[in-house]
Amino acid sequence: MTPQNTDRRKLLSAALLAPAGSLAAGTAAAAPRGQDLNMPLLDALKNRHSPMDVTSAPVESGLLSQILWAACGENRKDTHKRTAPSSRNSQDITVYAVRQDGVWVYEPGKHAVAAVIPDDLRAAVAARQTKFAGAPLFLLLVTDRTKVSDPVSGGIDAGLVAQNVCLACVSLGLAPRPRTTMNREEISAKLKLPETQVPVLNIVIGREKTA
Repeated sequence: MTPQNTDRRKLLSAALLAPAGSLAAGTAAAAPRGQDLNMPLLDALKNRHSPMDVTSAPVESGLLSQILWAACGENRKDTHKRTAPSSRNSQDITVYAVRQDGVWVYEPGKHAVAAVIPDDLRAAVAARQTKFAGAPLFLLLVTDRTKVSDPVSGGIDAGLVAQNVCLACVSLGLAPRPRTTMNREEISAKLKLPETQVPVLNIVIGREKTA
């Protein structure tokens, strides 16, 4: 990796590691997490749908921060409980942000992300639905089977996180599409996931393509 690319990744990491609503480390937060989600819940449910396609327009880091917190961020710091329930509070779902500039893992306790790899895995996540390979963002949901009693529980937990993501995206003016289609073998190999950690769902996120 060239020095210029290393510096760029540091800047990207700083932006994503900033508090919700911030665009870069050291800047004032635009809004506390959750404050921008002003759409009433019933309206979000009414407007939620799976878009046929999305544009390549980037999803801003501030919006990504809000979505990640909604996915499975901590909403009770004293007990480390999260926005999404899980089987026996197993908290088995790990959320990865897959973008053109690499893959990042969300750390709920810190409300932060950490760079995993610089590779563009969007084509592997899009798989045979190649029209989504240019989407600006996927959230990849991975269950840890050592934390749940059976695979079904992991799938249900991923679905609960996905619903949080979908409603948050609609509230923020974005279009989410949950999917099970993906190249799991390639993704697992690239992310060096152990056999006990299994990609369950992914969610395409972007602005809906209307023409």
